This record gives sequence, C-alpha cells and structure tokens, in this order.
Amino acid sequence: MLKLADMVAFLFGFICSAGAFWVLLKRPTPLLVLDVPTARGLHQTDVPRGGGIVITAAVSFFAIWIALRTGFDWAGVISGIGLVGISVLGYLDDHYHLAVKTRLAAQFLLMGLVVLVTLDSAVWRFFGYEVNLPTYVVFVPALVILVWMVNLFNFMDGADGLVGFQSLVAALTLGYWFGGAGITELAILNFSLAGSVGAFLWFNWTPARIFLGDSGSLTLGAWFGCMGIIGVTQVGLPFEAFLVLFGFFVFDASLTLMRRLFQGKPLSEPHRDHLYQRLILAGWSHPQVALLTGFIGLLMAICASLIVKTPSWGLWCVVVAGSVLVLFAIWASAIAKAPNRL
Repeated sequence: MLKLADMVAFLFGFICSAGAFWVLLKRPTPLLVLDVPTARGLHQTDVPRGGGIVITAAVSFFAIWIALRTGFDWAGVISGIGLVGISVLGYLDDHYHLAVKTRLAAQFLLMGLVVLVTLDSAVWRFFGYEVNLPTYVVFVPALVILVWMVNLFNFMDGADGLVGFQSLVAALTLGYWFGGAGITELAILNFSLAGSVGAFLWFNWTPARIFLGDSGSLTLGAWFGCMGIIGVTQVGLPFEAFLVLFGFFVFDASLTLMRRLFQGKPLSEPHRDHLYQRLILAGWSHPQVALLTGFIGLLMAICASLIVKTPSWGLWCVVVAGSVLVLFAIWASAIAKAPNRL
C-alpha cells in the first residue's frame, strides 16, 4: 500500500524536475549539448541532450534529505559517490566523447566501489530455493552484471520515450517492492526517481525536446543495477524477479549483441540493429514503439511482482516472460523484413 511519503516523493520529484527541464530548455545553456542527427540515429532534428543531470540532482536531493533525517552511513555515502560519479562520467562523455576504454575503466572502478559496499554475504533466492553465496564468490559476477546494466540502458536509449517509459515502470515497481519489505528509504528514493523520470518522459515524448544523454542513461542503468544487488543480497528478493523486471532491455540488448557478434560486426560501433530500432525503420512511429515496449515492460513488471509475492512461481513466471519476449522478437523481425505486413 502506498504511503503518504511515497506519493509526496513522486509528486515532488515530478514537479521539481519538470520545472528544471522547463528552465533548461527556455534558452541555450552550456549544461546541455546538441545531439546532431547522424546516419546511425533515428531523429531528424537537433535536440539537446543531457537531461540526466536533472534526474541525478532530484534523486540526490532526496538521498541527502533522508540521510539528514536518519543519519549518514559509509555504505550509502560511497554508493552515492559511485552513482553520481557515473552521472559525471556520462556528462563528460556527452560533451567530450571519451574513448571506449576510458569509459569502461571508469565504469568498472566506480561500480566496483558500489558493489563493494552494497554486496552482502547472505542467502540468495533462486526459483524458490535458497543458496548461500559468500561475497568473494559473487563479487566479480555482480560487478560484471552491474557494468552490463550501465551500458545496457545506454544501448537502449535510442527512441523517444522508450527508456523513460521503461524506467518509470521499473522505479514504481521497485518502490512498491521495497515499501512492502519495510525499506522505507529505498521506497521513497525510487518513487522520487519515478516522478523525475515521469517529468523527463513528458519532455522526451515525440517530438522530443530533450534527450537523456549518457549522463542519464548510464546513471539509470547503474541505479537499477544497484537496486538489484541490494534487493537480492540485503532484502532477500528473488534474483529472477529483477531479471524479469528488466527483461525487455536485457533481452533486446543481449540478442542484438549476439547477432552482431555472430555476424562479425564491431560491438562498439553505433548501429540500428536493436528490435525497437528495426520497428521504427520499418515505419513505426516513436510513440507506437514506446507504447508497445512500455506495455511489454508492464507485463514484465507484473510477472516480476508475482515472483516477489510467491517465489515458488518463479520458474513459471520466467517461462511466461521469456515466451512473450521471444514472440515479440519473432514478430518484430518479421515486421522489419516485410514492413507492409502486420
């Protein structure tokens, strides 16, 4: 059940972020950089990018407010430094186009700090079973997964409204989960994030007036990955619930990466091979794709929440979610090959 603090966090995050976006877009500002259309992109006009700085600022405000009320702890401070550091890294990349090796090295360093203070030697829950996994066993896999989440959101940030819609659903779902588990602070932070992302979605809907930029997409990936680590190792939420919640992004990005790998294409080269990109190239509009993928995201959130509520259903929910994603991939590929056929 939603608490008053959760609703206030959402509304405050939405109103403050909407105001900040309005101010940023009112006149040119060095805080944003113009995203110029390229042969690899899907937009046709110059659009400022860097909206992620507003989202980072909004959630940081709530994090500091909570810390002032409940007290600072080193784990929270270091995690905050790592997450804000990712946002700064994205901001620098937006403005100065950092080398791939530099970005990856910084991501592993910053996310290594986050994993170090958030990972807990506890009982992990998989498909209704409990497994004892000490920190030294899962540190490296957790770090790789977290860095993958950081880049996954960046890969999927290529159509108006898509990342915003998915992030809104994910943040609301996480707020509900953590609230139900009695972790009030994380519930409030996720609802404030949902409000801020909702404001961004308003300005990012076609025709988009602002893009997230790396300062936003990298930070969202880092945030959700961090929530996964905390949820699984500290709160006891099932691992597969997070896998399903972010199932659409994980599936599309991983499938595209494997396809390019088998085709011998450079993995770091910009492209338009994602399923959502192929739909747009086949004639679908940005709003149509955002709504369709958003609906899939809602289905994933429902399946994931069923897992949290009844862990013994984990395998069946994963099968259902996976089937939906596979059917979507088959259908989207058919549309991409024959645009005139529904």
